[in-house]
Amino acid sequence: MAKLKVRNTVLDYKRDSYIGSTPVCSGTLPRIDCSIGSSQWGMSKRAMRTDLRIKENVAYAEPTYENLLKPVILKRFNAKGVTRANLFFGHGSFNLAERIIHKMIEPSVMLGVGPQFNEIPSEFEAAGGRYEPVLVRPPKYEFPMEELLERIRSDVSVVYLDNPNNPLGRAVELPALKVIAGKASRVGAILIVDEAYGDFIDDSRSAAHLVSSFDNLVVLRSLSKCLGLAAARVGYMFVSNELAEWYTQLDVPFEPALPSAILAWATLEDKEFLRKVRSTSAMEKRLIIPSLVEASLTVLPTDPATSILTVFSEDMDVAKAFASVDVIVEPGSAFQKTHPAWGASYCRLRLPPQNQVRELQARLRMLHKQMVPTC
Repeated sequence: MAKLKVRNTVLDYKRDSYIGSTPVCSGTLPRIDCSIGSSQWGMSKRAMRTDLRIKENVAYAEPTYENLLKPVILKRFNAKGVTRANLFFGHGSFNLAERIIHKMIEPSVMLGVGPQFNEIPSEFEAAGGRYEPVLVRPPKYEFPMEELLERIRSDVSVVYLDNPNNPLGRAVELPALKVIAGKASRVGAILIVDEAYGDFIDDSRSAAHLVSSFDNLVVLRSLSKCLGLAAARVGYMFVSNELAEWYTQLDVPFEPALPSAILAWATLEDKEFLRKVRSTSAMEKRLIIPSLVEASLTVLPTDPATSILTVFSEDMDVAKAFASVDVIVEPGSAFQKTHPAWGASYCRLRLPPQNQVRELQARLRMLHKQMVPTC
């Protein structure tokens, strides 16, 4: 048989993924899941009452949702100079990132801060590129702005930033993003700002407000992490004018599916739901962080309302320690592609459902009494 004509870049490729990375629980207590990144606050009541217009699925919907989705998003962000021509949709933010990586960006070097979401750099490597992390370092774990700017050079085709950062839950502010976008533009590099957790922070902090000022900006957004539509698979992105002209030719119409688009519209219109999720997330975080500190765990810098944070202890395998009291967290090793030192001493903790906060605090008191040595 002839050798199959498969790209060389995928012959030995293995996707970096969270799936299957969590330790096994003890099974003696009801499990508290603080690992999955989807919303734990349910769906918008307005979305749940929405007529999904099932009969209309026999025909194609609007190719790019010019009338159903674009107006509500543009009105929400009210970003100066951003129009319908700058806005695109897909089956989740990762789907949009994948399309840009494989269809548009030159596969040379992707620069990004570590730790952050592994699968975008992994996808870039599948396209034939190379990922270079710029590391967040102890003891202050500050955003490595100076080093990042120094390493943006002519062979870099894309800078990728989680914002808010996954796993830290910390956001870089717009003045810093302006500087990064400007330096990237001068060398011809595209800046992708992945705002999958962006709904937890105020809309005024979104990089969508920079889209009309730069020629090289892509801002990814998701309705999975905060807004309760993980299974609906709805993502959207703001794209600078010059990139939008090219991407329009690469865009795939009729995404997402009509029922998902209707759910997205209803959820985006439900401003009270977003306000409630943000306030509840902030309240839970205020309660849980002191309990983590009392359990002799270090909480790394994080925004007050994001649903995730990073925990550190040099004296234990943190994810295994949580598993011993039947709490599931994402181990630091899940982020090692973007930060090689992010190992057993680190974990990402997602806030639990509101009715499990007190129980999580009780488990943390248990955890304080039983340390698990670092493997």
